[in-house]
Amino acid sequence: MNRARRTMALAVVTLSTAVVLTACGGSGGASADASRGGSAPAVGTRDLNAHPAADLRQGGTLKMAIQ
Repeated sequence: MNRARRTMALAVVTLSTAVVLTACGGSGGASADASRGGSAPAVGTRDLNAHPAADLRQGGTLKMAIQ
């Protein structure tokens, strides 16, 4: 009987620790954006300066953001 109680106590402690760590580990990304009043961009919009290929010159540096 004593061994069963220890096993149950260990299970309860492990489960409650997991619940606490899960609750404290949230990123808060969605709620932070919503509190600022921001909205999603419209479908098909781009944040770049598009040019036809004929306007581009050879050479130069291409810089891209990595997310």
